[in-house]
Amino acid sequence: MSLPEELRDWRPLAAAFLKMKKERASGELFDRAEALLAERIKPSFVYLVSPVAPAEGGTFVTRAGLVVPGKDVARLLADYPFAALMCATLGEGAESAVRFADAQDRALGLVTDAAASAMAELEAEHAQKSVAEQAGAKAVSPRFSPGYGDLGLEIQKDLLLSLNAARRLGISLSPGGLMLPRKTVTAIFGVRL
Repeated sequence: MSLPEELRDWRPLAAAFLKMKKERASGELFDRAEALLAERIKPSFVYLVSPVAPAEGGTFVTRAGLVVPGKDVARLLADYPFAALMCATLGEGAESAVRFADAQDRALGLVTDAAASAMAELEAEHAQKSVAEQAGAKAVSPRFSPGYGDLGLEIQKDLLLSLNAARRLGISLSPGGLMLPRKTVTAIFGVRL
């Protein structure tokens, strides 16, 4: 089984996560990690494109009925009449692959975890490009995720609810606020149609 096209260039990013030179992101451990992930992951994403308006303390995403707090998101969206909320994931299979790899060999577990993190980031990039294309966007802003700047992690629950991510992708939050499965990315970005 092979990886989807959009995830195939994961090695340089995984090397950066492992703090190694990208030229070293090859060899048996990397090949085994890729094979484990390729047979288990199910990359997918959901999104919502909505008009936005300034609101007290943040930005109102009208179709979601959600005020996204903070000045950073307000600045990000200042020149965009629409915003996209998105959630991209590799699914539970990524967790399974990392656990399996770690049980086999600690080094393989570390490489598989870094590979899955890199693939989740690539899936988020793919999701943003797909959303822009499907919406007919003339321009999009960079992605901005909870935990960046003044956008706290407490917004995760509302983002996931707005996207119905539990039903559509199987995403949940742990009592501590960690998204499960872990190899999941949520973000907001501006859209100009």
